[in-house]
Amino acid sequence: MQYYLAPMEEITSFVFRNAVAEMFGAPDRCFAPFIAPTQKMLVKKRERKDVSAENNRGITLIPQILTRNAKGFCDVAEYLLAEGYREVNLNLGCPSGTVTAKGKGSGFLKTPALLDVFLGDIFASLEGTVDISVKTRIGYESEEEFPLIWEILNRYPFSEIILHPRLRCDFYKGSCRLDAVAYVLAHRGDAGIVYNGDICFPSDEERLRKQFPEVSCLMIGRGMVRNPGLIRQLRTGEVLKKDELREFCTKLYQGYATLYQDEHNAMHKMKELWTYMVDCFADAARPTKRLLKARTPEEYLAAEDRIFACAFAPEGKSPRFCKDNGECADI
Repeated sequence: MQYYLAPMEEITSFVFRNAVAEMFGAPDRCFAPFIAPTQKMLVKKRERKDVSAENNRGITLIPQILTRNAKGFCDVAEYLLAEGYREVNLNLGCPSGTVTAKGKGSGFLKTPALLDVFLGDIFASLEGTVDISVKTRIGYESEEEFPLIWEILNRYPFSEIILHPRLRCDFYKGSCRLDAVAYVLAHRGDAGIVYNGDICFPSDEERLRKQFPEVSCLMIGRGMVRNPGLIRQLRTGEVLKKDELREFCTKLYQGYATLYQDEHNAMHKMKELWTYMVDCFADAARPTKRLLKARTPEEYLAAEDRIFACAFAPEGKSPRFCKDNGECADI
């Protein structure tokens, strides 16, 4: 089994990727949060820094592109080729309202005819120069949309198709729609198939292996933010320890403080991650509320100390992922 780190906007940046690789071993591949070209700017300074080779040493990184404009996609791909990359990934999965309202991400799935034209244009321009993979959902509002989407995707020589078996309207709620995985495996083309969705514990991988033994590659996002040692555990059986998570948080905080030259910005970045990591602790609701309300780095670090004083239970509970508005689901 191969393990990929999913792209999560503002979360799985090079600071996070490097801390994971240093402490727990690098995933087989890491996918960078999306680059979204605009008419005014092709690749933002923050995006350039995130995909620069000097910030991703020892990591196999695949940049992701979010756009519905074929020229914009090709221009970013050409920029990344010049930076030494040989593969780019197309985002057809992001469910954010600000993205889908513009017909991007999973919003592109609403217009399969336009998607077909877009794919024809980018492959005509780039085929033979760079590999193109895609991360997709199975539709916008209905599973009935998926056969046509899948037919269109299979017309093109994608290197890999990463499937998140939810609709856009599902966001990240409810169970994955595994009938779509069965459909893909029964109607697969030449592209490699990667499964993405709700891999949080070794038991999740075990269930997926039993149901779909043909799947040999997993992409993990929220499960890795919750437990940054998850891929190591899947590979070796070694469970995340409390002191390891503490060291990981220190590395992240220091890394963000250096990146932003400001501990307040580092604090706000860590708050976002804690809405996931809190699930590794029992009875940590009260100190987590304090942490999320902290106004100064000193208040934040004191609240973090209180969380680490709670019982550590990385495998003992169902995951509590953050809501769409960024608040922890039951805090």
